[in-house]
Amino acid sequence: IRNIFMENPNYYGVKDIFQYFKANINFIPVDEKGMRTDMIPAIKNGIVYATPSRQFPLGYTMSIDRRLDLLSKAKKQNLIILEDDFDSDYRYNGEPISSLQGYDTDERVIYTGTFSKVLYSGIRLGYCILPEKFLSEFQKLRSTVNQPPSSLTRSIIADFMRSGKFHKHIRKMHRIYKERKDFMEKEIARELGDILDLQLCSSGLHMHAYFKNEVSRENLKASFKKHKIEIFLLSDYFTGRPEREALIFGFAAFDEGRSRHAVKILKKALQESF
Repeated sequence: IRNIFMENPNYYGVKDIFQYFKANINFIPVDEKGMRTDMIPAIKNGIVYATPSRQFPLGYTMSIDRRLDLLSKAKKQNLIILEDDFDSDYRYNGEPISSLQGYDTDERVIYTGTFSKVLYSGIRLGYCILPEKFLSEFQKLRSTVNQPPSSLTRSIIADFMRSGKFHKHIRKMHRIYKERKDFMEKEIARELGDILDLQLCSSGLHMHAYFKNEVSRENLKASFKKHKIEIFLLSDYFTGRPEREALIFGFAAFDEGRSRHAVKILKKALQESF
């Protein structure tokens, strides 16, 4: 399969893999309802890489009508959908949303996720739920690409989940992350409200804010480097140039003190970049 359909913006790590294998990548625009499924070309036989639960990096949730449209196109065009659910475990507004795979009745969705967000990044352990018809080929490929994670690590996580402590951990961290999210949103609005247009963060561990005025990517990068700020721009994940530049930044590691300090440094860096 050489035809790939993926969101724009997107996670460059996945894009780099597709480009390495010289795939024909079709970049599909994104709006507040997720991937613009109406703009998927009528090309048969391919893979759709999507983040419907929480679009990366903009955080939008794909609407129900677009999910159904994507599944319909997958059936008509003989497409396989690779659903990457990387950090939707923490949802702060509304009810939990079913995965795209939950709507799949034609065995076309491969659902993937990771424990790196809900536990800790160093665990390097993910999971994949796929139709049985793909299982044998997947197992061959998995053993060819690299070695599986430690059996000890997998056993510990399995016991952790069976004991009920995993869900207790999720509930605890959900409360902590929501408090940190709410506080950073207030700090951004108070300190940078005249510079940034902060967008609603309904789930996950990062948020984004559009610049209200035109900015220089080069000046921003230089100022961030000067002030030793590790932060991403929307253009880092965009193929082409976004209509509006934005900051992409996490909040999970910042308690109130660190959040307040970080926003002040960011404000100084932004002011010096203009």
